This record gives sequence, structure tokens and C-alpha cells, in this order.
Amino acid sequence: MSRAISRSLFIGIGLVGLALGACAPPTPQKPPPPPPVPPPPVLTATATWLMNETSGAMVDAVAPRQNGAVAAGVLRDGSRYYFPGWSRNVDANGNLFGSVSASTGQVVVNDPNHVLEPKNGKFKIWGVMQSQLSANGQLPNGLPQQTLNVIQKARSVDAGGFWKVEIGTNGNRRGKLMCTLGDGNTTVTAIAPPALFTNGAPHTFQCWLNQNTLVAELDGQVATADTSQVNNVDPSGRFSTVVTFGKKPGSTDPGDSFAGWLRDVNVLVG
Repeated sequence: MSRAISRSLFIGIGLVGLALGACAPPTPQKPPPPPPVPPPPVLTATATWLMNETSGAMVDAVAPRQNGAVAAGVLRDGSRYYFPGWSRNVDANGNLFGSVSASTGQVVVNDPNHVLEPKNGKFKIWGVMQSQLSANGQLPNGLPQQTLNVIQKARSVDAGGFWKVEIGTNGNRRGKLMCTLGDGNTTVTAIAPPALFTNGAPHTFQCWLNQNTLVAELDGQVATADTSQVNNVDPSGRFSTVVTFGKKPGSTDPGDSFAGWLRDVNVLVG
């Protein structure tokens, strides 16, 4: 009798163990490590905008010149450009409100031949950027996933993809350089580690694509993102033939605009 009871208990315990095992949550998987930093691609400059003019077009120093149309609101002192962005749309607490113009406060470079896009998996844009701070000495408070668009080709909703340089405003992205590109289906972002755009000083930024890896570099500190699932960036649609400086093209949201200074912006395409 005692043996029967013992066997019954053993079977019961075994069944309970199986049931508990079946209900146990799966062991969390560690995310794959970021890809190693590839060397910057060796490319010839496709466009160089020194931004040292005080009037007229934003002149490209590389022939054939792809000059930019400078809209009202952009200020120039002969060494850099100032973009007003969200600066008039932030309250004392750093919260954004209202709307900005869809056509002022920006520079637009026409690119009808799509030469300012990644070709053969190689691309680089670099320059010097300084973010304005609000009256409370901080960046404006962005909504989740919101970013300040600095330089952008096409839009994320355009078929064929886009690329952009931006600054994060929320959570652990706040004040960080973000380099983003997509092919219309897959979007990838590399976020440089230092949150330097919270200090209001000028910084050298670089975004480059090489060996299926997107790299964001800010003052020498880098981060990478795997782009092996991203196909050619070949945008089509309303904004597919322009590169816009200072804001997301066509947007009136102050959270899509950059307030601050730019100079020495270069684009290199493979």
C-alpha cells in the first residue's frame, strides 16, 4: 500500500513539474551585439556647402554645383547658418506648442537626379552642428519617438526610402546624434552615445554607411547599426528630389524642426 501511495505521489509531482515547466516564461534572449565599426568609405565629395555666404544661395563648392535656396528666417553671419526651428514655439517649461511654417526657416537643395543618396552601399554626410537651447537652458521636451530633424532627404513615408540627420529629444536619446536611413520597408537608426547637444556647444557630426553598417559619430564617439536588411535607398514621391536643411520637408510641427547653427556640411556618395 505504501508503495502504491509513493508511486502515485511521484507521478503527481512529476505531472505538476511538467505543467509548471510548460508555463514557465521563455528565457529572455540577449539582443545581438552591434556590428563592429567599419572604416569610413573612401569617397570623393559630391557636395560641400561651406555656409559662409551672407546673401544669395547656399553655394556648393563641388561642380556641378547643387546650390540651396535659402528661405526667410534663416540667418547668416558669413561663417555659419542659423535655423530658427522650434525657437518661437516653446514655453517657459520647455514644452513645444503651435506650428511652424512649412516653407520658411529652411534651405532646400534640389536633387532631381538623385545623386545625394546612398549608392553601392556607401554614403557619408558630415559637418559641424550646434543646437540652440530653450530659455531654461535645455532642449525642448519632445514626445516619445520625436526627433529634431536637421538634414533630410525625402520622408519616411515616401516609397523607396529616405535618409536624415536628427537630434533625439526624449528618454535615453535626448541630446544624441541620430543617423537614420530606410528603403521604404525597413528603417535603421544609429545613435551616437554622448548626449552632447544638451550643452549648446558646436560639435562635429558624421553619419556614414559602409560594409552593411550605419555609423553615427559625434566628436569621435561612435555607434553602429546593421543595415544588411536595407535595400537601395531610392526614394520616389513628393519630397524625393529635395534635401532639406533645418526641418522635415513640408512639416509644420515644431518638433520636426531644428533650432541652431550649421556649417561645413559635406555629402559623399559611392
